[in-house]
Amino acid sequence: MGGNPRRPDNRRERRLRFDGGVRRTANRRVPEDKPAVTPIDESYQTARRVTRASIAVSGILACSNIIIGLLAQSTKFRVGRRIRSSALVADAWNDAVDILSALAALTAVGLATYDPGRFLAADHYGGFAVGIVVVVTGLRVLRDASLELADTMPPTQLTGEIQKLARSVAGVQGIDKVFARKSGLQYLVDLHIEVDPTLTVAASHAIAGHVRAILKRTLSWVADVMVHVEPSPGTEEPASSASCETT
Repeated sequence: MGGNPRRPDNRRERRLRFDGGVRRTANRRVPEDKPAVTPIDESYQTARRVTRASIAVSGILACSNIIIGLLAQSTKFRVGRRIRSSALVADAWNDAVDILSALAALTAVGLATYDPGRFLAADHYGGFAVGIVVVVTGLRVLRDASLELADTMPPTQLTGEIQKLARSVAGVQGIDKVFARKSGLQYLVDLHIEVDPTLTVAASHAIAGHVRAILKRTLSWVADVMVHVEPSPGTEEPASSASCETT
């Protein structure tokens, strides 16, 4: 019968060649000193290298943050305490928290990376330590700011300077009371001085004005002074004498 000749079916031949290729690949001997590396192994090694590089960069940044924070903290503490700025001192404490947090995080990550089996929980403890530092520092700053808002008296050293300068003024025989409260970066002082009760009102007023001028000129942290004049105890006060104030 006539017609187109039937094309030979090469599927069997292709299958045999493929099977033979598989067998040849499967039977290929791999050198013992160079084991085969699977894609999973390559991915794991790549991820490990990236992780180590990230940890190294993080450590360098943390060390830089610690050094810069130490410089900033010491400067803010020194200036803030000199000008008696609560805001600047609080910001210095914030820098101290950053430094301690960086140290705790750097130590925890370093231990966990060095020996994950032994120091697996180091990172968790580091985070817990950072939280404790933040809470304690925040409570301290809150306490100091609240005391100033409540018009708490300044340290004894400051009130001692006020009394020493007031006693050095001629005509002042003693100090009855001294009060002070914070106003901005300075203090408002309320001072009661004792003078000779036989002095006239004009003379007592002049002494009080001299005390006020000395305190404002000498103590840079004093914004203003109200001086009350009281009779010195132990001396009989005449009927014509009176107490006076000067501001």
